[in-house]
Amino acid sequence: MRSSSGDGSTDAGRAVAWGADEAALRGLPLHLVHVLEPWHETASLFTPPEATAAITKAVSGCSARAEEMARECRADIVVSAGLVTDRIGPALRERSERAFAMVLGHRGRGGFASMLLGSVGLGAAHAAGPVVIVRGEERASRSEAVVGIDLVKNADEALRYAFDAASIRGARLRVVHAWQMVESLTRGYLPRTLWLPGR
Repeated sequence: MRSSSGDGSTDAGRAVAWGADEAALRGLPLHLVHVLEPWHETASLFTPPEATAAITKAVSGCSARAEEMARECRADIVVSAGLVTDRIGPALRERSERAFAMVLGHRGRGGFASMLLGSVGLGAAHAAGPVVIVRGEERASRSEAVVGIDLVKNADEALRYAFDAASIRGARLRVVHAWQMVESLTRGYLPRTLWLPGR
């Protein structure tokens, strides 16, 4: 089981707690991953050299707090943590190949509050296994779980994980599939000209 330790935000904390519970329910170890993107590649040439050390130290602090939080949530699991310097998408996809599942918060500190999914969640879109996006209040009811599936690809693994996760929590499962209409198809239903009659 892997969980993104996040950026210290509330959503990251929820993901850590959810991942710890999931690991305990399934008898698995929990590995927390914090990805530090190589920002120095696009940073100004005049960035002070001590900035890299300061950012790395801050990220390491977040990772240590997440590890402590996981142990406080569930003292009965094995917890480890790691710091990776890489792009978020490739880092999460590569680690998902060795994980039972990945657990992420739906948003971090950046971006807009109205966004349904942040860059970390989007970065794990092509993960090799199940990805759990933790949303809602920390003590919210767990009466329903939602799984999104792609009808073009094989959804068996996602459905198997979702049914199992809902079952061990006594929750109802909602299966969702969404698609976007191709623009060329929607054009056929729209009038080609707009005629406004005179008075």
